[in-house]
Amino acid sequence: MDARAPVRSSAGRFTGGARPSEAEAFKRATSAQALATMRALERKAPTRSLLALLARLEGAPLPSGEDLADLLGLSRKAAYGVLTRLRQSGVLRTIMVAQPGDWVCECVAYLRVWMTDKAALAALERRLARDPSVTVVAQISGVHDYRLEALHPDVARAQAWFRNLLTDDAVAQGDLRFTRTVHKRFTTAAALLAGDQEPGHAD
Repeated sequence: MDARAPVRSSAGRFTGGARPSEAEAFKRATSAQALATMRALERKAPTRSLLALLARLEGAPLPSGEDLADLLGLSRKAAYGVLTRLRQSGVLRTIMVAQPGDWVCECVAYLRVWMTDKAALAALERRLARDPSVTVVAQISGVHDYRLEALHPDVARAQAWFRNLLTDDAVAQGDLRFTRTVHKRFTTAAALLAGDQEPGHAD
């Protein structure tokens, strides 16, 4: 037996020999995580391993080459294989987002609609999907039925857009509010994992 080889005690701790470096330990952990991620993709299951891997990739410029390999703890070929599978599965998409300047008019519109007219509702959702001013369309609970986030060059055009929206056959009533985004994250996986942390804690 090689005297330099590490020996594990019954407690699972190293009792002699060389300990793995932090870099090696990280690489082993991330490699195992990447393997678990591939299995999760095959099962189409949103596991913690998949979310943890995505949290490393989302909300920042996508690394390439050795940077990507180091991040995933894999060889370059294996790292690109994981990235390709993530993209093919639709779990990871690359987008470009232009940051609006201070001059942009941000607003939120709340709509109440005629829920009984299904055809008019479908037409309204198609209209909103085509509207380049609208960045988010969400169905909500409470007094209103929809919440829209929109961007406009100025207040006057935002108000004209909203008045026109109120003339839609599906819309019964609406409310327009002007907003200023203080902070916005594009980190879905990190947000889902944050439930395990103490409130207000950030690593």
